[in-house]
Amino acid sequence: MPRPWALVTGAAAGIGAACAAELAARGYALVVADLPGEPADQLTAQWRAADAEVVPVAADVRTDEGVDALGAAVDRAGELAALVNNAGTGLTKPVEEIAPREWDDLFGVHVRAHFRLVARCSAALHAAGGAVVNVSSVAAHVGLPGRTAYGATKAAVEGFTRSLAGEWAPHGVRVNAVAPGTIRTPLVERNFERGLLDPDMVLARTPMGRFGTTAEVAKVVAFLASADASYVTGQTICVDGGWTTWGG
Repeated sequence: MPRPWALVTGAAAGIGAACAAELAARGYALVVADLPGEPADQLTAQWRAADAEVVPVAADVRTDEGVDALGAAVDRAGELAALVNNAGTGLTKPVEEIAPREWDDLFGVHVRAHFRLVARCSAALHAAGGAVVNVSSVAAHVGLPGRTAYGATKAAVEGFTRSLAGEWAPHGVRVNAVAPGTIRTPLVERNFERGLLDPDMVLARTPMGRFGTTAEVAKVVAFLASADASYVTGQTICVDGGWTTWGG
């Protein structure tokens, strides 16, 4: 049987790398994307050594050229069973210090790229009766000082997810999102080191009392991409150790 194809953006590290590994373990062939110069080659070699079919693409999803390069790889695959829009970045600043360019760049990678990719890959997703999983954040659900731009982009991701789910349900394509809490990724570790995020505060604020792992997020993404979630669309699942339930 031919393997179903999945496209994962931001796949060189963190949640994206974990999603790619989880999908490969479940039998998907992969198109993996990250910025030119990102260390994706070693991961690609690891996935191939585990008998995964992997097509790496160096692409900046903020640009039309990057989206077109990924679309061309998907066209060669023929059908797309899963699109995981994970590429992202962070910004922690008081609102009065955010430059318009920074605001636009954050919306470019978190919102415009999602829109462009689902539009470019629509035919392949419809042909497969596939699934889209967008990576949001708990920042879309709670107010986080210093994260106004980031929270706004993630709220937009979830609004986009709900509307697209209704639009594409007649085509047999499901669209959902995951909203991770504090997951120990390279980006989060850098925020700890720079004093932009206090690990003790995060742990005290998290009912489960620990950080999440990238593998825990990846398993939820893989579930939403799979037939096990065949009647689930337009939803966001928080993978946050109870962060968004906390009322203290």
